[in-house]
Amino acid sequence: MSFNADLFDRTASEYDEWPPFFRILGAKLVEFANLSVGVSALDIGAGKGAVTLPALAAVGPLGHVTAIDVSERMVQHLRGYDRPNLNVLHQDITETTLPDASHDHAVSGFTLHILKDLTQALVQIHRVLKDHGTLSWSRPGGHPDASEWENSYGRIYETFAGHLPRVPSEMADESDYEGLFQAAGFDVCEQITVPVRIPVGGAEEYWAWTQTHGARWLSDQLSADDAADFKNAVVDSLLKSHPTQGCDIMVAPLLTKLRRS
Repeated sequence: MSFNADLFDRTASEYDEWPPFFRILGAKLVEFANLSVGVSALDIGAGKGAVTLPALAAVGPLGHVTAIDVSERMVQHLRGYDRPNLNVLHQDITETTLPDASHDHAVSGFTLHILKDLTQALVQIHRVLKDHGTLSWSRPGGHPDASEWENSYGRIYETFAGHLPRVPSEMADESDYEGLFQAAGFDVCEQITVPVRIPVGGAEEYWAWTQTHGARWLSDQLSADDAADFKNAVVDSLLKSHPTQGCDIMVAPLLTKLRRS
């Protein structure tokens, strides 16, 4: 089982239950993608449907959405929707068996930046898209009003990640996204940031939310004592330097649309 499949199997029961972070941002990604009625769309790293469901609404009953994920538990949840124009596959995008030129658009919410082999993923996405098809994706970005806390959190993260013998490649952020996309045959045609504030309750609740999705990978890798110290350091930083003392999740994801050349 791959690192991501295991991680998201573990988080599936709590993933995006409260607050509905990925559902809120998934709707914004689909709006940005501007999917037309009747088109075919591929949702990569579909999770529990944060992007899949608004994509289905956008393409309408004459359109079609294929949702793929490496987590069997996420896939089981997706199959519960049982929509006639939804195809759910338990697949890794780097090894997908989808036919060539089978989709008009691809969308991916908070997934591409944690893939072990983004280059191979892009090769496959390029293959399954039709000529001039688009790929719209989102990745984390810092809120302009929360930079002090984000810097503090970044130092804490680096400190505790340094306690590990190595950081999994899936969690080592890639810096040259634009170069990788261009090399794979994609041209950037639009890019925006979307600042959002989502109420979460307070510092303890904020921490609990971080453990319901992929961000929990570090806590899971640390020793019990280090994990407890990591939590205490994050909660303390929220109370001391976060603009709302952790009462709101404040992020500004980067949304990028690329066209297959």
